[in-house]
Amino acid sequence: MIALALAIGGLITVGAVWRIRHLEAARIQSEQQLRELSARVIRAQEDERRHLSRELHDEVGQMLTGLRLELGALERFRADPDQFRPHHQEAKELTEQTMRMVCNLAVGLRPSLLDDLGLAPALEAQVGDFNRRGSSRAQLDITGPTADLPEAHRTCVYRLLQEALTNCARHARARQVRVQLTASPSRLALTVEDNGAGFDVSRHRGLGLIGMEERVRELGGRLVVESVPGAGTRLRAEIPLAQPVTAL
Repeated sequence: MIALALAIGGLITVGAVWRIRHLEAARIQSEQQLRELSARVIRAQEDERRHLSRELHDEVGQMLTGLRLELGALERFRADPDQFRPHHQEAKELTEQTMRMVCNLAVGLRPSLLDDLGLAPALEAQVGDFNRRGSSRAQLDITGPTADLPEAHRTCVYRLLQEALTNCARHARARQVRVQLTASPSRLALTVEDNGAGFDVSRHRGLGLIGMEERVRELGGRLVVESVPGAGTRLRAEIPLAQPVTAL
C-alpha cells in the first residue's frame, strides 16, 4: 500500500510538473505572439502615418504651392484680361483638385456617409468605388434592416468590407466578387466571396486578417475564412446584435 501510494504520488508530482512546464511554455509563447502582434500593429500605424504624410506633402502641398503661384500671377495680371483669365481658371482647377484630395484623405480615415446616411449607402459607395478603380467587379446584396444599427457594428462591417475588397484587388486578382450583408433582429452576417487566386489560410495570416478577427471578436462575433490556392476565398463574419434593429 505504501509503495502504491508513493507511486501514485510520484505520478501526480510528475504530472503536475509537466503541466506547470506546459502552461509556462504556453504563456511564454503567448507573450511572444503578443509582442510580435504589437510590433506589427506599430509598424502598420507608422506605415499609415507615412502614407498620410506623403500624400499631404507630395499631393496637397504641391497643389497648394501651385495655387499660391497662380494667385501671385493673378495679382500681377489683373489689369490684363488676356493674361488674367488662364491663371484664374488654373487657380480654380487647383482649388478643386485640392478639395478632392483632402476629401479623399478624410474619407479614408472616416467615411462621412457612414455617419450621415448609414451603413447601406456607405457600402454601396465603397463597392462602386471598387468597381471604378480596377478590372474586378463586385456585386452587393443587402437583406434586412440596417438603418438603426449601433455605431460600433456599422464601423466594423464597413472596415471588414474595406479590408476584404483591398485584399481582392491587391492579392486575389479576382474577376468577380460577391458581397452579401444579411441583417436580422438578432445578428449581422457579412459574406465576401471571390474567384481569385486563393491562399493557404493556415500559413498566411497577415495583419489585415488578424485585425478583422479582432474587430469581430470585440463585438462577440466570429470570423471564418475559407480559401484554397487557385480556388478563391470566402470570408464570413457573424456579429450578434444586443438590441433588436427597427424595421424600415
